[in-house]
Amino acid sequence: MGTVAKQALGFIEEKLRRVFNLAGPIGLTLNPDVTPVIMVDDLRDPGHAFYQGRSFAVTHADVPAAGTRAAVTQFNNDCVIEAIWAYGTIAAAGNLDMWVVTPGEMVATPPTGAVTTLSGAWRDRKNVTLDQPPIANSPWAVITGTARTTNNGVWSIAAVGAAMTLPGWVPLRMFMPAGSAIAWTATNTGAQALSLGCVGRVWPQ
Repeated sequence: MGTVAKQALGFIEEKLRRVFNLAGPIGLTLNPDVTPVIMVDDLRDPGHAFYQGRSFAVTHADVPAAGTRAAVTQFNNDCVIEAIWAYGTIAAAGNLDMWVVTPGEMVATPPTGAVTTLSGAWRDRKNVTLDQPPIANSPWAVITGTARTTNNGVWSIAAVGAAMTLPGWVPLRMFMPAGSAIAWTATNTGAQALSLGCVGRVWPQ
């Protein structure tokens, strides 16, 4: 009598436990059969979530002062960033950088001081005016704590030789633990108006 080999997908099981907040074995195995599937909807899209999985957008629309200034977007729950955007113009020899600040760094030495202003809006079931995502913005300020280094930089752009128009929409998927932040640094931008921000979802769905 022949036997059919089975393969346990241990790491996939662990991911499913995290997504659905499950405990114990799931018993996921590979099946050699091919089954046609029709995708009728994506339960991660706006409109399906009550809190976990709810979609948000948050922006920094401001004019940083000349010189080097930083602004912070802090995530007060576990969140997934799906994309960032950067609109506007930076002057010749200007730089725009984005880096990650861990929860411990935000508590000890936030780059711009206290970050307390709730910001952004839900893209998903916003029925009450004061209902906001668990996200806070800081104003543009001189860097006072954690700065961009070679081990926390995520995205940057530089205007070499002439002014540069920022690229706009940038796909960039990142997991942000509760208490962590992304920080922007505008260096020698000529005090240009910038619109910087991100869209994403509350973890885990």
